[in-house]
Amino acid sequence: MKIILCYVMFILVVFSLSPFSVVYSQYSEDYSEYTSDILTGSSEEIEIALNHTRQLLNDNPLHKEERTNECAYLLELKQLDDAEDCLVKAVLDFPNDSVLIGNLAALHFVHGDYAAAKIQSAIAHNLDPDNIVAHSNLLSARVMAGDDPEEVLREANALIKKGNNIDNLFLTTAKLLNDKNRPIEARSFLEKITVSDNTDIKYFTQLGISYGLERDFENAEKYLLQGFQKDPNNVGVLKNLGKVYSDKGDESNDIEYYRKSLGFYNDVLKQDPENLSVKNGAEYVQDKINDIQMFQLYAAISLLLVAIISTVSITIFFNYRKTVEDERKEAVEKDPTKKDKLGKKIITSKIFMVVYSGFAVISLSVLIIPIIQPGWDFSESTDLSNWGTMIVEIAIGVMIAMTIKILDDSKNTKIARQQIEITKLANKTNTLITNTKDAVAEIKTIEKNQQNLIKEVRGFIQEENQRIKKRKTRFGNLIYEDLSSIKQRYDALEMWIKDYQKNPNPKLKADIIRNSKNNGDSITFFAQNITRFVSKIENDFDDPVLGVNLVNLCKNYSSLFFSMEQDYVWTTDGLTGTLRSINENQKLLDRDLQRIINEGAHSDEQ
Repeated sequence: MKIILCYVMFILVVFSLSPFSVVYSQYSEDYSEYTSDILTGSSEEIEIALNHTRQLLNDNPLHKEERTNECAYLLELKQLDDAEDCLVKAVLDFPNDSVLIGNLAALHFVHGDYAAAKIQSAIAHNLDPDNIVAHSNLLSARVMAGDDPEEVLREANALIKKGNNIDNLFLTTAKLLNDKNRPIEARSFLEKITVSDNTDIKYFTQLGISYGLERDFENAEKYLLQGFQKDPNNVGVLKNLGKVYSDKGDESNDIEYYRKSLGFYNDVLKQDPENLSVKNGAEYVQDKINDIQMFQLYAAISLLLVAIISTVSITIFFNYRKTVEDERKEAVEKDPTKKDKLGKKIITSKIFMVVYSGFAVISLSVLIIPIIQPGWDFSESTDLSNWGTMIVEIAIGVMIAMTIKILDDSKNTKIARQQIEITKLANKTNTLITNTKDAVAEIKTIEKNQQNLIKEVRGFIQEENQRIKKRKTRFGNLIYEDLSSIKQRYDALEMWIKDYQKNPNPKLKADIIRNSKNNGDSITFFAQNITRFVSKIENDFDDPVLGVNLVNLCKNYSSLFFSMEQDYVWTTDGLTGTLRSINENQKLLDRDLQRIINEGAHSDEQ
C-alpha cells in the first residue's frame, strides 16, 4: 500500500507545477514546494518512519517496498539530494519498477529538469501502459517539456472518454484548458469533480482562474476565497487573489481592492521572493495605490486652495483700495523721504496684487482638472496635464510681465526724481572738490612737517646710541681691566701652589700661604668693582644675561681665595682640587674677557 501512496505523490508534484505561460498570465498557478496530501504526518513522525525503514533495510537491503518507502520519506522531508541518491540506486537495483521510476520523474520535476522528468515518466508509462496515473503524469511532463499542448489535450480527452473518473486527471485537463484560455471547457471538466470537505484546493484555484479569464471577478473571488480558507498559505491561491483584486480595483478605481491585492502579493513574496510575475503585479498595484493617494491628497489640497484663494481675493480688494489712496498721497507729498517710502509701499502693494492674482489663476486652473473629469487618472491624462501646464506657464508669464511693467514704471519715476537730486548733488560736489583741494594742500604741509620731525627723531636716536656706546666702552674697559687683574692673581696663585708642592722650606710655604690669603682680598676688591660697573651698563649689553653672569662668576672667583684660609686646602688632596678649580676659573675668565670684547665694550675692539 505504501508503494501506491508514494507513487501518487508524484501526481501531486506534477499538479503543483505550472506547465504553460497563458494569455491570462496573472492567473497561472505557481507551486514551487513539494506537497503531499497522502503523507500527512508531521516531520517528526516521518523521521521516525524513515529510521524504522532503514533499520529494516539493514536486515534486507534489497527489500523493494522498503527501498521505495525510504525514497518517498526523503522526498517528503525535502532532503532532495539524499532522495535523488536513493532513487537512482533503487532504479538500478529494480529497473522495471514503474513506481520508483515515477518517483524519480517527480524529483526531476522538483529540480525543474522537465526533459528528464518526461523521459522517466515515459519509461514508467511504458512499464505500466494501463495505469491511468502514470499516463496522466506523462501528459503533464510532456507539457512542461514543451510538447504540443493540443496533442496533449487530445490524449487527455481520450483518457476521460474511456470512463476513467479520476479527479486529478480532471484537474490536470482543466488546468491545461485554462492555460489555453478556454475557461468554459475547463469548467466542464471541473463540474465532473464531486465537491466535499476533502476536495483538492486546486479545484477552487482552477475554478477561480476560469472565472477570472472571463472577467467574472465576483465568482473568481468567491472560489479563490474558498481555496484560501482551506489553505491560507497556498501560493497559487494567494497569487490569483492578488490578480482578482487588482482587476476589481482597475474596474472601480477603489483603493481598498488594490490594498487587498497588495496584501496577497506580499504573502506570496514572503514564500517566494524571486517570483517575477508576482513582483510585477505588486509593483503595479503599489503604483495604483500611490496614484489614488496622490489624487486624494490633491483633492484635499484643492479644498485648502479654495479657502486660501477666497481669503486672498478679499485681501487683494482691500489692498487695491489702499494702494489708490497711497498714490494720491504720493502725488502731493513734499518731503522726499516720505515720498520715497510711499513709492516703495505702492510698488510692493502692486507686486503683491499681481503675484496673488497669478496664484489665484494657477490654483483655479489646477482645480478645474478634477472638475472636468472626476476620478482622473494622472498617469493617463496627458492632454489634461499639458493643458494644466500651459495655463500655469501662461499665468507665470503674465505675472512676470506685469511685475516688470510695475518695476519699470517705478524706475522711470524714480529716475526723474533722481535727476533733480543729481543736480543738487553736483553743486555740492563742486564745493566739496574745492574744499578737498585746500585739504590736500594742508595735508602736504603736514606731511612735510612730519618728515622734518622724523629727521630730528633719527638724529636724537643716533646721538643716544653714541652716548650709550661711549658709556658701554668706558665701563667695559674697566670691567675688562679688573677681570684681567683677577686672572693675573689666579695665575700667581697657580704658580705659588706649584712652588708650595715642590719646595719643602717651611718658611717659604708660610709666605706662600700668606700671599695667597692677601690675594683673596684684592680679588674681592676687583669683584666689587666689576659688580658696580656692570650695574651701570648691564641694560646696554647685547647679551641680556651677560651682566648677571659676570656678577655671579665674580662671587665664585672670590670664594676660591677665601677657601685658601682653610688648612685642609694645603694638603696634597686639597691642593690638587684647588689647582683644578683654578684651571676651571681661568677658562671662565678667558671666556668672560672674550665676551666683553665681542660686546664691543673694550676699546681695543672698536
